[in-house]
Amino acid sequence: MTLHDLINVGLMAVFLFVGLEIKRQLWAGELKSLRAAALPLIAALGGMVIPAALYALMNFGGPGGAYRWRPTSPSHSECSRCSA
Repeated sequence: MTLHDLINVGLMAVFLFVGLEIKRQLWAGELKSLRAAALPLIAALGGMVIPAALYALMNFGGPGGAYRWRPTSPSHSECSRCSA
């Protein structure tokens, strides 16, 4: 196993634990009420929508157009890199 693989596995484990902590906070913690969870939810949605909108605006009408959209999660990125 290379250093690159170890870093990838380690970061995936960290993200898993972050996700579990968020789930715990939503079900039994400080974010249990919708009022308390509203700001973090809006920030999370903005963190996904704004970069996608900027990408779309910068590439609108260019070569390839909508065909350049593809999944960019770590596992999909690695698969597309290996198959290319």
